[in-house]
Amino acid sequence: ERGRRRLYVLFLLIIVIPLIPFSIHHFRVGNLDYGIINATVSLVMLILILTIRRASTSLFHFRFIAVLFQIAMIYWAYKGAVDGYATLLIMVYPPFVFFLLGRREGLLFSLSILCFTALFMINPGGINDGFDYPLNYTVRHLLALTILILFAYNYESVRQHFKQGMLDEKKKLEEHRDNLEKIVAQRTAELVRINRELEKSRDDLAESEKRYRLLAHTVRDLIWATDLSLNFTYISPSVTELFGMSVEEALKRPIAEWITPDSYAKLMSLYIDEMEHEKKRRPGDPERNVIIELEQVRKDGTVFPSELKVSFMRDADGKAIGIAGITRDITERKEAEADREMMRNQLAQAQKLEAIGTLVGGLAHDFNNILGAIVGSINLIQLLLADETLSKRNEIFEYLDLAMKSCNRSANIIKQLLTLSKKKEMNLIPLNIASSIKDILEMCKNSFPKSVILNFHLEEKPLFVLAEPIQIEQVLLNICINASHAMTIMRGEDEKQGGTLSVDVDLLETDEYLESIADEEHRAGKWVRIRIADTGVGIPEEIRNRIFEPFFTTKKPGQGSGLGLATSYGIIKQHGGHIAITSEVGVGSTFSIYLPYLDIDHQSEEALFNGTHLPMGSSTILVIDDEQFILDVASGILKRFGYRVITVNNPFDGVDVYRKKAEEIDAVLCDLSMPGKSGLEVSMEIFNINPAAVIIMTSGMIDETVQKKASSIGIKDILRKPYFAHDLLAVLDRVLKKNE
Repeated sequence: ERGRRRLYVLFLLIIVIPLIPFSIHHFRVGNLDYGIINATVSLVMLILILTIRRASTSLFHFRFIAVLFQIAMIYWAYKGAVDGYATLLIMVYPPFVFFLLGRREGLLFSLSILCFTALFMINPGGINDGFDYPLNYTVRHLLALTILILFAYNYESVRQHFKQGMLDEKKKLEEHRDNLEKIVAQRTAELVRINRELEKSRDDLAESEKRYRLLAHTVRDLIWATDLSLNFTYISPSVTELFGMSVEEALKRPIAEWITPDSYAKLMSLYIDEMEHEKKRRPGDPERNVIIELEQVRKDGTVFPSELKVSFMRDADGKAIGIAGITRDITERKEAEADREMMRNQLAQAQKLEAIGTLVGGLAHDFNNILGAIVGSINLIQLLLADETLSKRNEIFEYLDLAMKSCNRSANIIKQLLTLSKKKEMNLIPLNIASSIKDILEMCKNSFPKSVILNFHLEEKPLFVLAEPIQIEQVLLNICINASHAMTIMRGEDEKQGGTLSVDVDLLETDEYLESIADEEHRAGKWVRIRIADTGVGIPEEIRNRIFEPFFTTKKPGQGSGLGLATSYGIIKQHGGHIAITSEVGVGSTFSIYLPYLDIDHQSEEALFNGTHLPMGSSTILVIDDEQFILDVASGILKRFGYRVITVNNPFDGVDVYRKKAEEIDAVLCDLSMPGKSGLEVSMEIFNINPAAVIIMTSGMIDETVQKKASSIGIKDILRKPYFAHDLLAVLDRVLKKNE
């Protein structure tokens, strides 16, 4: 196939090279017909040369060029191109098509061009009015072409016959090879049978010993033999590699010094049992091999796990005369088993977390709706009482603020549950980092041992970052817990428990760590730095680069999963931040968390949250939710700030109401999860009624997939439950103004 393609390309080049100057010549002398034809043929051939390499099969190209050449050459013969000498190129055609297309198609194409060439050269009846070929040229040309066709046909026949002979020979060789393989398999089976018989034959003890010595010098495992009193009679040279002693030293070493005391007691118990069993053994009973795991001691005192395979050596009468065994170092196997056990435990833990996540996801969704009604009701009471004259105004608002803070804390707990269920995307908001650290301080006070002294320093000026509050608190808590462990459970039994956990926050533009970041884009600007320092055991330098790897932990089994720092690292990276570590063994560790600083007006944020500058409205809002208390709260808030409200407690009626009142409804507030029909389905039906509808989706549990789907069908915004009055009003105000 490669040869055909090469000939194909070579032949095209042979034709193209003269065609190009012929084209130029024809254009110069004014023969535009010849010039255009030759130039077109040259271009087609060049394209075919370029495309043949990428073609999966070449047959189409070969047939195409065979037809094209035949047309071109018949045309040249008809026109008498180049004073008739262009017909000399026809001589190349037969071997070309025979080689490319084979004997049958080659003969068909060759005879066809011979007939046309003879027709135009002999010119019966004057059919060719373009050029008259001399008789002697015609005779020589047609005779040479005929001989060439016969030669090419014969050569191709011989070549195909030779090819078929090669294929037949190959088939015979394959059959011969298969027969040889069968013979080899039979001989191999015979050799295996003979070897088994030789292994069973123990008549020649000297020959057996010779084979055992050869084996002992080539394997890494230790081969040994003792008499029935457990005195060594043979030890293989591998004892040097495995135990670090010479054969002479090993033969003199008592068996009790080879293993730990516990393993020695275990071995002696087995020895006594086997000797008792040997006394009861009858002639012809099958051989017993015993496998036992022991802890063995090298010459330098190091202990390693080993596996011993032991059996009795017997004389010609079958009587036990000694013990033979093989000792294998199974350190790697034990480590692999420990790793597999750890992976099984980690998989079980991951499956347990996934099951818990599925459960809490559903519970959190229902609790979110209940909490949304409580939050909205308290928020609405605050707004209604703001205009009232009350005798105990301060005391009432103090308790309302306390209830709102409790609701806020409950909402954060729900976010934690949704994070566990993996059904919550990041919701970045301006966050005063001091508030998160205060929450962590309260947790540490309530849960850390009294031996851990808490030393938290906070900036008086608020330092804002754009972050997910619950995730940032998770990072801070994870690192603080690790710091507490480094000062307590990770210390030795004879070491003093406890230490100092220090946390401080500052604002900076650069420091040594930020300057070390290669990408200038990721180190520019202002940064909020949170430093968490402990006086614990410290982190050895050789494992410092691994502490953020999933499942990597230096704690004892059951004290940590190795996921805390890995999760923390991922969260900080998602927030566009960095984590740096400095540590000294025996002194302690410092984790520095860098988060991009958010420069905002703290007073305006406070005012918005307290509801002192909430936007008024006058639009008509359709609220669709299957929870009646959510409808009541949303309706109360919206009416309080000037909106007209229509509430519907099921998705089917919601679509019907919108169909009837589409012209007067300015926006739709629709819950995502409702029985019978989801909020996305309701939204698509509303868009079918009015493609320009303004829809805001509400839910306490919207994952990334749902969020993308909502955006793709045209939903303007997503409001997460539980929402405050300022959240609802701000979203409505923004969406309606954008839609004007």
